[in-house]
Amino acid sequence: VIGLPVFIILTIFLYVFVKKLKKKYDEESQVISVNKKVNLAIKLISAGAGLLITLNITSTMWFQILQYINSEDFGTLDPIFNNDVSFYVFKLPLINTAIGSLISILFLMTLAIVLFNAYLAVREGIKNVSEQFEDIRQFPRQNLDLNKILNKKFAERIINQISIIGFLLFLLLGARYALRCYDLLYSRLGRVFGAGYTDINITLNLYRVLAFGCALAAFTFFVGARKRKLKIALALPVALILVSILGTGLAWGVEKFIVEPDQLSKETLYMQYSIKSTQKAYGLDDVKTIQFPARDNLTIEDIENNPEVIENIRINDQEPLIQVYNQLQGIRPYYVFYDVDVDRYVIDGEYRQVFLSARELDQDRLNEQARTWVNLYLKYTHGYGITVSTVNNVTPQGQPEMLVKNIPPTTETDFKIVRPEIYFGEKTNNYIIVNTDEMEFDYPSGADNVETLYEGKAGINLSFFKRLLFSIREGSYRMLISKNIDKDSRIIINRNIIQRVS
Repeated sequence: VIGLPVFIILTIFLYVFVKKLKKKYDEESQVISVNKKVNLAIKLISAGAGLLITLNITSTMWFQILQYINSEDFGTLDPIFNNDVSFYVFKLPLINTAIGSLISILFLMTLAIVLFNAYLAVREGIKNVSEQFEDIRQFPRQNLDLNKILNKKFAERIINQISIIGFLLFLLLGARYALRCYDLLYSRLGRVFGAGYTDINITLNLYRVLAFGCALAAFTFFVGARKRKLKIALALPVALILVSILGTGLAWGVEKFIVEPDQLSKETLYMQYSIKSTQKAYGLDDVKTIQFPARDNLTIEDIENNPEVIENIRINDQEPLIQVYNQLQGIRPYYVFYDVDVDRYVIDGEYRQVFLSARELDQDRLNEQARTWVNLYLKYTHGYGITVSTVNNVTPQGQPEMLVKNIPPTTETDFKIVRPEIYFGEKTNNYIIVNTDEMEFDYPSGADNVETLYEGKAGINLSFFKRLLFSIREGSYRMLISKNIDKDSRIIINRNIIQRVS
């Protein structure tokens, strides 16, 4: 949704920026340029650069904007900076992305300034030389004076423009270093995840010095560049580079020679922060500990009074079971069981502990010839069914006793699978488009295949405009031109269940 306005704004901004560069050059050169090729080149370059930046921004920023706008306080403060945790979850990612994007735009503007001024200066310089010689090819190269080719104001004009870019760039770098202070809460340097002794006592102060130094360098660079005093312009930036290198080395030395030999005393406070924060995150901060008076004198009466416990004692091993499932219940090479989970259900009136695993479809296992765009995104869209086995029984052949098996799922119990299609799984990382004119592969049936259409409610309806945006997002033109997609089609993204809950 934000892609089109961002693209339009950036393209107009870059076009106006480069046009002003050209206009300023024409005024200084006292010429009026009406070269249509130059104007067309400016438009194409502005649109191309705007598109590249837009793709980079919208790939992540659209979701971060939604998070920022709809953020709610957690009611929990971090122990270092006393910010609500929602700041780190919903707001900081967008701010970091915005600053990074602005820095990228400034670098692009710098490149545009240098290249555009060089092109115009060379063009005007050659024109000046050609005015003195009827045939410039006859001009002796050994006598070629570059000052006539490059306008005398070339360097001066670039310095004036880059002084402004440098001023803004150092301010943004200062802001980035200030925000990196908060990133220390994600540090992996110490014994535990999060800020540790070295992070707080060394790295935090280093970032603060660099943030202040960059803000100061913005002014010294601007003044030095304007006054053509190179030492003033570059002294502080060079000093900041040295401070960064020395500070990083100091942090490494403190961690290696001061913290690690005495880690318990140095890191105790930060370990406590980590433990308390982890308990709070998992809702374990208000747990009451009660001693359970376990008895070691088990009697026959205890066994008879707890039949559910005894009957659900696990005798099968969970780890090798995944291999058994894949060998016996994979059915086709493109089906795969990724892991085995343990759950409990009431089956035929009895509360039972079972192993179960979902049969997902791995598109990487399709034949190379079958891995077309239509097959990957329209046809082979979902896995099918699950396998369920008991934890405490085996067959006479030593295999697990399966309560649910095969395709379509079969069972001799009341454990019925009503909707066996699996559109969301642990390895479903690509998007799919459902309800198209191309029927979906449902499951194999002998030499034939059973086909179906999606009956769920997930997905985003695909209008032509949305198809255009998703084509840009996914970097594929096929979605835009496919004749199989109609007004009823929907695209389903974020199908990995781990990503959906994180």
